Amino acid sequence: MEERIEKIEMEMGKKLETLEKKNEELTSMVFGLCKKVQDLTTRWEDQQSTLAKRIPVESSKEKQGMLVQFQVVRKCEEYFKAADRPSMKQAWNVPEFQHALIRVDRQLFVDKREDPYSRYQSCSIGLGVNLSSPDIHCHVLNLLKDKLLISSGQEKEKDKDANNIRFLEVGCGTGYLCCLAAMIWTYQLNKNRQIEPKAFGIEFHPELIAQAQKNAASIGLTQLVEYGTMNCHPNQWRANIGWAEKGPFDAIYCGAAVTRDDVFTLKAQLKNEGILITVVEDEKESSQSFVRIVRKGISYSTDVLFPVMFKSLAGRLQHL
Repeated sequence: MEERIEKIEMEMGKKLETLEKKNEELTSMVFGLCKKVQDLTTRWEDQQSTLAKRIPVESSKEKQGMLVQFQVVRKCEEYFKAADRPSMKQAWNVPEFQHALIRVDRQLFVDKREDPYSRYQSCSIGLGVNLSSPDIHCHVLNLLKDKLLISSGQEKEKDKDANNIRFLEVGCGTGYLCCLAAMIWTYQLNKNRQIEPKAFGIEFHPELIAQAQKNAASIGLTQLVEYGTMNCHPNQWRANIGWAEKGPFDAIYCGAAVTRDDVFTLKAQLKNEGILITVVEDEKESSQSFVRIVRKGISYSTDVLFPVMFKSLAGRLQHL
């Protein structure tokens, strides 16, 4: 009996020694990781300091502004690379889209009182209007890729209308998606001088349009975007939804729920082979669907992509 107890004690002693050894190894690994984090932090601070010295600006305030923008770029890169949404990964892998997603800071387009991290979420921008989350905007970019990207074939096209690329956003809010489209084009315009792209945004609220114009100017996109105020008369706005006088359009996006009658008016403003992306509400079924509509001459093909729940475009009238 004593021998058995002694044997058990020896086995337990060996196991304890093994556990203590593993504990020491884990502790060493933790200290090693902490040191790496500290080293990375030091390198990051050194990079910021080096960047500050290279920026040819006169005032410390301007220098700080450039550092903040540099941090925004790093945050954007980290956010998209870590994203688990397929639409975001897909968009990030398109150089033109990545160029735009980095350079168009969402913080310009949201309430400045919001937590800075809210720029990467769906959030209110006031007056009953929401800025959609990045995965929705990336999904739209992916669906409109062939219409937004300038191809070498278009540059050589003799037909002027083929070079006259037009994108319309209905219910543009403070202009984020329009600026994304315009920034995508800046990536390519140096190689495609014959192309004349333009993004149009239309909204019920003059206050939001004023902010959208200010945002576009602040990032140098004034020549590539144009904003307008939509007719908000209760008995007239549905018949005038969109911006027909600026069309026809290669692509139209409406990030608010609309009726089937509204869709009929919007799709009529497409060029042949043009694409409409919108949210269609079915009042009878109390449901909404994200849809893609492609014009084929005098007919249209419709793909129902997935169910969603967006605020209605008509609902914005309540905040006028």
